[in-house]
Amino acid sequence: IPVFEPGTPFPARSTLVASSDSITGHGLFFNPVPFLVIIGLVLSISFLLWFPFVRRITRKVKEMTLATEKIADEKFDIRVDENRTDELGRLASAINHLAGRLAGFVSGQKRFLGDVSHELNSPLARMQVALSILEERIDPAQKSYVADAQEEVRLMTRLVGELLTYTKAGMTKTEVKLQNVNLKEVIEKASEREDV
Repeated sequence: IPVFEPGTPFPARSTLVASSDSITGHGLFFNPVPFLVIIGLVLSISFLLWFPFVRRITRKVKEMTLATEKIADEKFDIRVDENRTDELGRLASAINHLAGRLAGFVSGQKRFLGDVSHELNSPLARMQVALSILEERIDPAQKSYVADAQEEVRLMTRLVGELLTYTKAGMTKTEVKLQNVNLKEVIEKASEREDV
């Protein structure tokens, strides 16, 4: 600050030093109370305005997450409320469309597998009857060939039956039942069948 001394035409440059035991100088330097009140009001108003908005969004996202988990568990009848006009509404509409399409695909696949397995049962039954008749009419030296063919037809019939059971049971996962298998017997049967 300029300081004028008597008898000198120009002011002298001086520095004013003030000290205080408080960072605010007891209101001399600045008063933080109005700033703190304004910041508190802004934060309170923001919380009051944004909290319902954020809560609605998180609730909607949680609902969609639960719906997609149910769709992953093959419960395709689940639907999400899609009455919003924003991106979450479009996502809900896409989830509902996906669930409907998956339900159509799965039911179509089950219907197709059921039809195929049902249609395969008739020719397999006729093959078994024909092989039984053939077995009675051939000489004993060739009966092993007919027995091999009968075994293959029995295996195919069992596979078709399992396919039909699978389509009737639906696509849900069932608990796997383990059982002991005599591996030596299985290997012997396979080697006998392949030894022609």
